[in-house]
Amino acid sequence: MPRRADRNVGDMGRPLTPIGAQMNVACAVAVALLDGKVLIDQFTADRIAGADVWNLIDRTMTRHEAKYDELPVTQRLTTRVAATLKDGSVREKTVVHPRGSGNRLLTNDEIVEKYRDLTRTVVSAERQSAIESAILGLENMADISELVALLTPTVRAATD
Repeated sequence: MPRRADRNVGDMGRPLTPIGAQMNVACAVAVALLDGKVLIDQFTADRIAGADVWNLIDRTMTRHEAKYDELPVTQRLTTRVAATLKDGSVREKTVVHPRGSGNRLLTNDEIVEKYRDLTRTVVSAERQSAIESAILGLENMADISELVALLTPTVRAATD
């Protein structure tokens, strides 16, 4: 990964807190491989303490790739992941733009799905649906006070 990413989220050892886990690329990769997604549920204290997560973190190395620092600014998030399987074979992928950026923008349906995943534990289903409807109908809203009222109340904690 580029130097900036390596310094911010590179080899940091085992994360002990949800925030530490969110800032640890080894943990993020582990939960992505195990759970197929990287959202709030993957960073609860119980999840980051899971033996399966620790097993993968302990087998993960991060490394600075100097040539990525020299790329054009629009490509400086380039990251290569290589996974060595038990049979010795290697699967490798280089990503220039993380999902949601560059040429990998999310579709409207993916944005709605992510919104639902990220908010389902912090607001009631009714409030979640009302916020979604207000946002999706924003261009037809004469006064945004309805949306502000939906967004103002306190939410539940996202993780334990």
